Amino acid sequence: MRKWLAVLFAMLCLLPVFSAGAEDEKIDMEHYLLVGVDGWGLNEEGGARSDAIILASLDYGRDRIIFTSFARDSIVQPSYRTSMVKLNTLVRSQEGEGALVDYIEETFGVPISGHFVINFSGAVDVINAVGGIEIELSQQEADYVGHYAGYDEDYPLHEGLCRLNGGQALYYMRCRSLDNDFGRQGRQGKVLRALV
Repeated sequence: MRKWLAVLFAMLCLLPVFSAGAEDEKIDMEHYLLVGVDGWGLNEEGGARSDAIILASLDYGRDRIIFTSFARDSIVQPSYRTSMVKLNTLVRSQEGEGALVDYIEETFGVPISGHFVINFSGAVDVINAVGGIEIELSQQEADYVGHYAGYDEDYPLHEGLCRLNGGQALYYMRCRSLDNDFGRQGRQGKVLRALV
């Protein structure tokens, strides 16, 4: 089972367990960092950049999950460095994903309870395992995804509500050529909400 499936399973199934513990310990919120790495064309030790950096906040008081995306191309200077770097390269540092976790905790004052690092393409297996996801597409998005993912008669693409298979959803999440990185972050959030 791929790590994406484990993350999804944990988010869906453990929320009631965490909520029960939160009431006993009076914890209002816990934060988990979800890091999708760009492993295309790289081996396990290839030093991939983080394509998606999303903070999942479990809000026990309101029984909800809040997803916050960080702009991967942000120029940052962690306290342990003397030079500026892009946020998405911190996972490639000697400290690995711990450097990214430390930077977000230090800069934003958010205590992170745990983190998950996932090869972005692992989403394909998760989405296929649940039979696809429903996403509202613009005609431009439908054309883009269809061009790169190819035609699938079981998952036709058009403007409006569509059921996407894993490959289609991956191209949908990775696209930023139609707009920009903020649009891409919005699409990643839509996929996460559709999975939840």
